[in-house]
Amino acid sequence: MRTEWRFVLLLVISSFSPTWCHAYSMEEWQANGFSRHEAELFERSHFTFDEARQWLKHVIDAGHAVGWRDNGFTIEEAEQWQSVGVLDGHQALALINRGYTLDIIKQWRQVGARSISDIRRLVEAGFTLRSAGSWHALGYRPLDWLAFIKHGYNFDDARKWRALGFDNFNDIRQLTRQGFELDTAEKWASSGIPYKEWATWKQHGFRVNEVVVWRRAGFRSADMVAQLKKSGITPAVAQQWAALGPSFRDWKKLYDLGLSLGDVRSWMDAGIKSADLIEDYLSLSLTPHSLSEWKREGVNTFPKIKQYIEQGFSSPADLKAWRVLGIHDAPRWVAAGISLDEATQWANAGITDLYTVLNNKRQGRAPDNAVRPWRIPSVYWAVAGIGGIMIIFLLAAYWEEFLSGLALAWRKVRHSH
Repeated sequence: MRTEWRFVLLLVISSFSPTWCHAYSMEEWQANGFSRHEAELFERSHFTFDEARQWLKHVIDAGHAVGWRDNGFTIEEAEQWQSVGVLDGHQALALINRGYTLDIIKQWRQVGARSISDIRRLVEAGFTLRSAGSWHALGYRPLDWLAFIKHGYNFDDARKWRALGFDNFNDIRQLTRQGFELDTAEKWASSGIPYKEWATWKQHGFRVNEVVVWRRAGFRSADMVAQLKKSGITPAVAQQWAALGPSFRDWKKLYDLGLSLGDVRSWMDAGIKSADLIEDYLSLSLTPHSLSEWKREGVNTFPKIKQYIEQGFSSPADLKAWRVLGIHDAPRWVAAGISLDEATQWANAGITDLYTVLNNKRQGRAPDNAVRPWRIPSVYWAVAGIGGIMIIFLLAAYWEEFLSGLALAWRKVRHSH
């Protein structure tokens, strides 16, 4: 009512003021720096030039200035209302008439209500300044206060959730939908497990004390631990396997293949660290020891070892027996239908060339009467090599004389014609 009387009084006083009757022309307003729109608003509300300038220093625009002054507010009062988010004189007057004084609005802002809309919603929900102060002290936003009340929680519930570290209602609502009511959440929160992981662990059927044990053993993925538990692996055993170094996928696969820790170490010492490759070697009934024997014979890769085994070489010793005979293409001999015993007979006869053996067999000859391929004795090859080297040295020593003699001979041939 104070503001309404003041507005009436302002009208009475203004009716006797010279400025009330005075009208500026549009040119005068514009000459004093006002836009046409500002001039029209100020002139209609009987502002003087000085008044208009003062109001524009403190409010948004001419329209708001007119609204504040016409509703009985001074510049200082308008500034205070603007500081609490009320930018219009009509709105400020309506709030005062509803009992929301500037002082009351400031108090609501101190307890977290950032807008007039927030204040209205809180009051309608039954909050008082005193109760709002208690909720504000918990660290929640006004929207969270309203959400707690809407979903049936009281202040004490909110305080307990806040003690667990939850500072917004959305996270709490999500957890309760996943089955974590306050008493359950308290158990999980005390374990130190991040709350965003709770649901995943719970979906895999883990109790909170189980999760604590697995996490202490160094396993923090619920999906991984679920696979380990399904295979019957305990946290202690999992720790020992993980210490081997290969990835989880590898050592889990090796465990499922039935290998012991000692077996895996033996394979790793043999240079095989891939679970897939170990599985391949196991499919050939190989051990780290037999693999090393194959490698000593120069067979270093799985495809090559597999090829030899499929061709009948069940062990590196079989391959070695052929090589002792001087035969290094044993698979070709086997493919031609020649056994190790027969190859031994041909080798004892001095024939280790498969082509020669096959030619003799086609002609019906046995190793003891076989025709051997004609070869130049090695001594002849040695003599020829030495002679060639001597010729090269002689040409190098007498190269210039040789060229001169060749040129002279060429000239004589030309002159003779």
